Amino acid sequence: MDIYALIRQDHQRVKELFRKLESEEATGEAKARLYDSLKRELSMHKEAEEATFYAALSTLPEISDRIEEALEEHVDIDELLQEMDEIESDSETFMAQLAELREEVEHHVGEEENEIFARARELLTDEQAEKIGAEMQAQKERLVS
Repeated sequence: MDIYALIRQDHQRVKELFRKLESEEATGEAKARLYDSLKRELSMHKEAEEATFYAALSTLPEISDRIEEALEEHVDIDELLQEMDEIESDSETFMAQLAELREEVEHHVGEEENEIFARARELLTDEQAEKIGAEMQAQKERLVS
């Protein structure tokens, strides 16, 4: 699987976790478990993406500034997650923070899929995209175990 399909797959999983967290059915312990899953998914995605896709692209001057901005967005998302760790998952404050986190993630995903992917496709061969995808998948598997 190429890097673009792999990243899109991760984005879909995160979108689904947000949907479940924000649904009326999610309460108490279920909400806490869903939040833990969301946090784990975002963390694994970030680490694997930075170690593979972003590492490869950051060496290319034509896109390195865009990757720098994406890395800063990852830091913003991490900070929101750290703040949320201190909030009771059944509170209104948690739901407000969750909405802010979703907005931040959706903004990042939009830029990544529309801008970074377009530039990366111009700069990377199909073979490179496949290789980076395999590296990212292997990195994620290491993070799980």
